[in-house]
Amino acid sequence: RVAVLSTGDELADPATPAADLGPTQIRNSNGPLLVALLDAHGAERVAAAPVPDTPDATAAACAAAAYAADVVVTSGGVSVGDRDLLPATWSRLGFETLVHGVAMQPGKPVLIARGQPAGRPVFAVGLPGNPVSVLATAHLFLWPLLRALEGDAAPLPWRTVTLDAPARANPKRAAFRPARLTGPGRDRAAVLPWKGSGDLAHTAAADGLLALPQTPADACDLTAGTPLRFLPLIGGHG
Repeated sequence: RVAVLSTGDELADPATPAADLGPTQIRNSNGPLLVALLDAHGAERVAAAPVPDTPDATAAACAAAAYAADVVVTSGGVSVGDRDLLPATWSRLGFETLVHGVAMQPGKPVLIARGQPAGRPVFAVGLPGNPVSVLATAHLFLWPLLRALEGDAAPLPWRTVTLDAPARANPKRAAFRPARLTGPGRDRAAVLPWKGSGDLAHTAAADGLLALPQTPADACDLTAGTPLRFLPLIGGHG
């Protein structure tokens, strides 16, 4: 059982027309994205709701979700800003932080915590707020957790493909970039154009995530033909 909470005062209903959005508002894309991934996986959803950026509202929403679900997955609110309330909230609710911050791009602030609010284990999976970060961290952290809780010990379906065109790695962090499969055998992958982790539109053509390993600054340019790991999207045909 999974509850989805999207945090942020700036979030508007996904169906809001552009003309009706306020100057500081954005549509809630993370909630529908996570719901779609969970439905494709076959998880039972028990709640999906937006949460305003106040300590009391965040604590109430997290507490209610933790009593109803085995996993509470959130988007936003896990970094170090004044409105990033989730790390302190989970601690306040008695959860133990297992992971907070990973050397990866996108998705560095990801948070994993565990508690027993009703005498049974509950996991909190705090994903960052930018939508491409949500896509990447949902596949790399939420997906294997769900599989493990369901008794599926098999590893995620990574496979090796070759790079279709030159790409640039990150010298400081491993990168997981949306990519499109190419070639008659779909055994090559091209990194999609990148405009940062807030650029959701470029993922529309993605078949999965291509892992670009952390690489020294003088060797960041990866050449076509380089073998790399590829993870198909949940419910996709990669």
